[in-house]
Amino acid sequence: MSETIIHIVQRLAPGGLEVLAIELARGIGAASKILSLEGTSEALTKNWQRLKNQPFDVVGFGKSAG
Repeated sequence: MSETIIHIVQRLAPGGLEVLAIELARGIGAASKILSLEGTSEALTKNWQRLKNQPFDVVGFGKSAG
């Protein structure tokens, strides 16, 4: 059984904590996932170029802001 490291953020948008989560996930690779409570997976990767072509999954739960 393989293990997965999950990084959870409120809103995956350019910022300090979010960049840290991306860099940690990149270092871990495919065994890592970033979960964003706000936004959809498609919108997150479309709006932030840094998320494209990464070895990890980005999952957006689509919660509205606030």
